[in-house]
Amino acid sequence: MNEDIYFEISDSGDSIRICIIDVENSQAEIECDTYWLKSKIIAKAGCFSGNFNAHLEKYDF
Repeated sequence: MNEDIYFEISDSGDSIRICIIDVENSQAEIECDTYWLKSKIIAKAGCFSGNFNAHLEKYDF
């Protein structure tokens, strides 16, 4: 996983980070199918934290 590429918002120790892992389908025949990114979302709020995988479009940023 490439966690070097990410977008993060944080304040007072709480944060949400979106890590870009890879392009979902770089060989797609339809251009809009190449817009999807495999991502990992990491959230921390107080004593709670969690992470999950997500498929986001590059236009979500």
